[in-house]
Amino acid sequence: MSINLHIETLVLNGIDVQAHQTQALNTALVLALKAKLQEQRVSQRSATTLLPFISNPYVKTHPIFINSSQSARDVGEKIGNAVYWGIRQ
Repeated sequence: MSINLHIETLVLNGIDVQAHQTQALNTALVLALKAKLQEQRVSQRSATTLLPFISNPYVKTHPIFINSSQSARDVGEKIGNAVYWGIRQ
């Protein structure tokens, strides 16, 4: 299975992510997506495809709630999980 994901714009209202935190946020987002996809793969090991996923240039997610004191890693994990469920719709 191959998934290509490009996030052109990420809007985080009310959260101040500093430039030095972007790599941690990115890494956490990627790791969260990989973990969710791996869980999906393991749970459907006998299936020939991993469904339902969408092929769409735009993925809309439900709002996520982030506390301003959360780390970039925590924020990345929440975003990764939201994106995963967005592509599952």
